[in-house]
Amino acid sequence: ISSLVVLLAVYLVLPVIALLPLSALAPLIIQGAIGVINVHEFKVAWRASRQEFLVMLSTCVVSLALTVKEGLLVGFVLSVLKTMNELANPNLAVCGRLADNSFRDIRNYPKAKQFGNAVVVRMDARLSFANARKLKDFTLRAVRLREQSGSQIQFVVIDTKAINHVDLSGCEMLEVLSETLQSHGQQLVLANLKGPVSKCLSEAGLPAVLRMRGGHLCTS
Repeated sequence: ISSLVVLLAVYLVLPVIALLPLSALAPLIIQGAIGVINVHEFKVAWRASRQEFLVMLSTCVVSLALTVKEGLLVGFVLSVLKTMNELANPNLAVCGRLADNSFRDIRNYPKAKQFGNAVVVRMDARLSFANARKLKDFTLRAVRLREQSGSQIQFVVIDTKAINHVDLSGCEMLEVLSETLQSHGQQLVLANLKGPVSKCLSEAGLPAVLRMRGGHLCTS
């Protein structure tokens, strides 16, 4: 029924509307735009994520200044850039063990204790070409800082429970990292591997490389 009503309106009403000046139609468009804009969502985005707020604001401003098409295009491009930025700059943490045997970020849990001969690091993102080098540099820097404080590091543990995918660049980085650590008499351990990630690493031949260099690959 709604489709029929719209079809009749197109053929019967549009000829009449075509005679109206554009200024008479402007209030209808403005009222429709006001109804679409949800101020509460903008407030929530401002408090929760400034990046998402900027994407929303830019999309809204461009849509009002130009057309909806340009606004959607700007929103899409900014969303892609935001996603790539988040992927390239993930949360990286040095972890320590709490009394309940869980491992937490030592920045948020100062009481978490680090092992005397091991460094435990975690990355909260998929391991890909965009962040592989950043994880490697962060891990080596964490080891260097512990050694400067007097610790004798033998094991470097990467907690992979937050990693749900590893691409070929990530696999290559892990091979290079294990080789670098081996040259310093240290071993790389990948812990808490998920099934799909473990399968991907196995297909890439990483377990054999780690064993050859004294490392380990654990699913728990």
